[in-house]
Amino acid sequence: MFLELDPWDPDEAGAISVSSYFRLFEDVAGTLDQQKRLRLLRSKMRGTAKQFMIDNMGSYVGENPYLYMKQAMVQWYERGNPGKAAASLWTVKRQPNETLRQFAEKIRQLAQVAVQEEGAELNAAQKVQWVRRKVLKAFIRGVGKELSSHLLSTEPATIEAALKRAEEIEETLGEHDEVEVRWDLSAVQPGDRKCYACGAFGHFAARCTSRGTNGNSKSSGTLDKRTGSIGRR
Repeated sequence: MFLELDPWDPDEAGAISVSSYFRLFEDVAGTLDQQKRLRLLRSKMRGTAKQFMIDNMGSYVGENPYLYMKQAMVQWYERGNPGKAAASLWTVKRQPNETLRQFAEKIRQLAQVAVQEEGAELNAAQKVQWVRRKVLKAFIRGVGKELSSHLLSTEPATIEAALKRAEEIEETLGEHDEVEVRWDLSAVQPGDRKCYACGAFGHFAARCTSRGTNGNSKSSGTLDKRTGSIGRR
């Protein structure tokens, strides 16, 4: 009986909606308990749906793991409004704290919805190519000004290549920022360093030899502005 249930891959051209798949699934597995249903569901998932289950398996503790997974998957994969999705492909932007891969996956889902309207006259193979082209363009456009300019200089041919290149650039830019901070600190000449503990030039407060254990200067003298030294009163 369970062999009659086909696997489900949301990335496959012409894949049925997630809600339709769950209706078919429950017709077959409706008599199973929660744990057995969840195991069967996992065995039938392919592509990003399988990875989605792996990523979310440990996020629920309770008596209804199958219902939780079903609700999470329906919310994540449910088809939206094709016209709205098509418009969103032109305006979608990467959000703060959103990884590059999460952003690419979000665009892919939008394109898969949008193709239902804009690619209605295409065959299955053409729809796949349409989705890939739209995802690539939207990714480059919405990934952020700095990354976009780098990607446009040598535009990748595929979304996979664009994603890999963007991750490499982002890592390099992160390392560059750290180096710049170190260079900015080292660029301060010793004579320009003023200690705010004792008032002398030539070092910072953190390295002040006049500081006591309580963080105050050991000296109560005054600063000789000509020599930068502390004079006793």
